[in-house]
Amino acid sequence: MKTILHHLCLFYGIDKGSVELGCDGASALYMIFVKDPVLTTDIPDYDLVGAIYHLRKISKLSWCHRHVKGHQEDMTDELDDWAKRNILMDSRAKAHLQVARQLLRHYNIAGEPWQLWVQGIKLTTDIQGSIYSAVHDAESLQYWEAKRDTNPAGLQEVDWPTIGQALKSVPRNRRAFFSKHVSRMRVGKIYEEVGGVGH
Repeated sequence: MKTILHHLCLFYGIDKGSVELGCDGASALYMIFVKDPVLTTDIPDYDLVGAIYHLRKISKLSWCHRHVKGHQEDMTDELDDWAKRNILMDSRAKAHLQVARQLLRHYNIAGEPWQLWVQGIKLTTDIQGSIYSAVHDAESLQYWEAKRDTNPAGLQEVDWPTIGQALKSVPRNRRAFFSKHVSRMRVGKIYEEVGGVGH
């Protein structure tokens, strides 16, 4: 919508005005209108958020937002115009998705900062981690496959993304201990002569 309004302003020479945007996604509204507009590569939908930040920056209109409660189609109370419009847009979006999934995908978004693709997949979130994995995953698997007590076939059965997500939930020192423990490294040996801890 912002792209359409931007082009309408350019076409008709509109240089002032205001727009109120309604959305049932509270987290999306927070990311776009409340949070400091600092684009980092770890946010979800990096391309969409970057495009919206760009369009807000160059827009001559004043933008405000309104959170509209979602899933009100089954409510018996009288709905206001915002709720009715939200229900209508939800139904049209679902109908569009049914058709869009059968068509060629369009990945170019007006105003997005840049695109990064790895093996035919466009990266839109956790870009730093995805780049690291693309560069080092194969090398890491080769390292572990070369270990004498490692079953190469078993490495392919490991759910690496889930393990990585679980490890991120614990402190860094515990992650280090876990990695050393499962790789059978000796940890916590005290060197009395230097009064320190060896790892």
